[in-house]
Amino acid sequence: MITEPAIIAFEEALGRQAALGGDAADEVAGTMLAALRPAVERLALAIAEQAAAEVSAQLADATVRVTIEDGLPSLQVEGPDAEDGPAYKGKDLEARLTLRLPASLKGEIEAAAGDVGDSVNAHVVETLGRAIQRQRRAAGRRLSGTIET
Repeated sequence: MITEPAIIAFEEALGRQAALGGDAADEVAGTMLAALRPAVERLALAIAEQAAAEVSAQLADATVRVTIEDGLPSLQVEGPDAEDGPAYKGKDLEARLTLRLPASLKGEIEAAAGDVGDSVNAHVVETLGRAIQRQRRAAGRRLSGTIET
């Protein structure tokens, strides 16, 4: 959530309104804008904090942070860390499933497993497990990355 464009739009709108009142009103508006800028920035921070709380409440497995960049708030949304380790590592693997798939896909799966140093079985179990967890978390809504307004 980048708030600077909203702050600039507010200042421009106020400036346009003041211009309707002539030079004296325009001058007063400029002085007021300069004086109000810190309060408007605090308001933007409060809005970003509220947005973070609402997004966090809706996305149980996401981390939502408000950070200050160049003096302005930014809302950062991050999903569960993929580096937390395999979701099924160390669990008993007792069920079996036979798949029929194209030879080319089998080759790609073997290559992907080799790239990360896993066996084909461990790689498939982990990949499927993460995909199902993501699907359940999403439950009709998808959100990742930085929210910008």
